[in-house]
Amino acid sequence: MAIKKLVIAFAGPLVNCFIAIIVLAFYKRASLQIQTIVYANLLLAIFNLLPIYPLDGGRILQEIIHMIKGKEKAYEVVNYIAKVTTIILTIVTSILILYIHNIAFVIILSYLWYLVIKNEQNYQMKKRIYELLN
Repeated sequence: MAIKKLVIAFAGPLVNCFIAIIVLAFYKRASLQIQTIVYANLLLAIFNLLPIYPLDGGRILQEIIHMIKGKEKAYEVVNYIAKVTTIILTIVTSILILYIHNIAFVIILSYLWYLVIKNEQNYQMKKRIYELLN
């Protein structure tokens, strides 16, 4: 079951990379539209691989840890890594905003913080359930 979830989580970023490769292979002239398609798909693949649940990277990390350490530990580790990743991205994004002046960074970062906060709430609820069961 965990391996199936792992394969499904990898499928999203792989499709984005596959689209970028196909577009590059079939269009010899690198026009602005082609470059935009390739760039957008590669950025989407990288974004999806961030280790923040419920992004694909978070799901992949959770399933790998689940297979090694168990479900309860997987929730704990993924929650911690998501927080650390988002804090690092906040620092990097803050510096980028000073130089690039792009509001899109703020919107993306707000979305990531929303995901981390929702994941923290779910983690706390699951933690209480595990405590009650033990």
